[in-house]
Amino acid sequence: MTRLTLQVLLTLSAMMLIASVAMAGQTSFTDNTYTPAGTSISNQATVNYNNANGVAQSAVNSNTVTTTVTQVYGVTVVPGTDAKPGVDGTSVIYTVTVYNNGNGPDTFALTSNNTNTASWTPSSVQFSTQSNGSGATNTLTTGSVNQNASTTVYMVVSIPAGAPSGTTEVTNAVATCKGGAGASDTDIATTTANADNLSTSTKTASTATPSIGVPFTYTIAVPNTGNIAATGVTVTDALPAGVTYVAGTIYLNGTNVPDTTAETPWGGGSTTAYAGGTITIDAGTLGAGATDTLTFQATANANTQGSPITNTANIQFDTSSKVSPFVAVTPALAAPALSLSKVVDKASAAPGATLTYTITATNSASAGPADGVVISDPVPANTTYVTGSAEAGPSGSLSTGNASYNSGTNTVSTTAATIAPGGTLILEFQVQIK
Repeated sequence: MTRLTLQVLLTLSAMMLIASVAMAGQTSFTDNTYTPAGTSISNQATVNYNNANGVAQSAVNSNTVTTTVTQVYGVTVVPGTDAKPGVDGTSVIYTVTVYNNGNGPDTFALTSNNTNTASWTPSSVQFSTQSNGSGATNTLTTGSVNQNASTTVYMVVSIPAGAPSGTTEVTNAVATCKGGAGASDTDIATTTANADNLSTSTKTASTATPSIGVPFTYTIAVPNTGNIAATGVTVTDALPAGVTYVAGTIYLNGTNVPDTTAETPWGGGSTTAYAGGTITIDAGTLGAGATDTLTFQATANANTQGSPITNTANIQFDTSSKVSPFVAVTPALAAPALSLSKVVDKASAAPGATLTYTITATNSASAGPADGVVISDPVPANTTYVTGSAEAGPSGSLSTGNASYNSGTNTVSTTAATIAPGGTLILEFQVQIK
């Protein structure tokens, strides 16, 4: 009995040792034959004997002894080593298969650590249950995995923009048993950065002071200063308020691109080269050292004088977005320049007399149009507004429809109007002295 007990203990100890050893470097997994945890091992002895006359007697059974197999924990990660290249500013996704190398159900915690062997460190290392890396988190705990079964997770290594081409970084994906003993295994992933670089893209305008309504040209230069080709190059330019696109003027590398050409924008879906105030050009692949040049024309609208027009182009490639420097365009016309004067028809008057006020806003002849102009005038103390007397409009064209009286604020005002260069807006109304 002592020998049997010792043999069982040695066998269980060996199982635990084998199961808990990390199997780094494996590329496949072989099912174990461990007795499942929770299995009951029962044993009963029997003695047979004869009496003195050689007659067989009834056998006598011993009591039954039972041993329950306890759980041992183990994990194997496949592959044990992996390597992939990736473009700077993008993410590389590694497939990590986690096998339950123990003898019962277990869950596994996925964590990472870096062995930096180059001049860059990942922007982030995260884990996901989705092959596209969506919903990734810094750590991940799997669901329950049965003995000799596996689950697959994905490690997302983000390469920072500007990582030197050809340099590498080593990231360890570590799977640890949650059940006990801290058994773990590692996938050693080596990521090599390749560099394409469109971050030096620029945008310029053919003139800093275009005349209102006269076409000028925007030029967007997209050079690839990296040493590998950039794929999925897309240029998107949402024209700002105050600028109108000149139809049919889009050119890519000197070739006209019709406004109705089907394009695939980096935001997804499909559109045309020009639609809804936005220019979208799918330039495809841009080789190392090559440059794409996009030009188109626009005009500055009349309501933009005096304020810079900022226009920014978005350059997308290899699923990364780069933004070119903005361009400020100041139209040639000056800002509106308004003056305001007010006169009353009587310098002195007795109670009960009616006074007529005339307020005139004038825009300088050398200025640009003034939009949204509103003249307002509070009715003075000791007077009462004469109902229906408010009129407004350009000189010589006053109308009651262009002015109103607000009894709540006791104020007379015009509706919003535009005053052209050299034009006027007049408000006229009457009050009666109390």
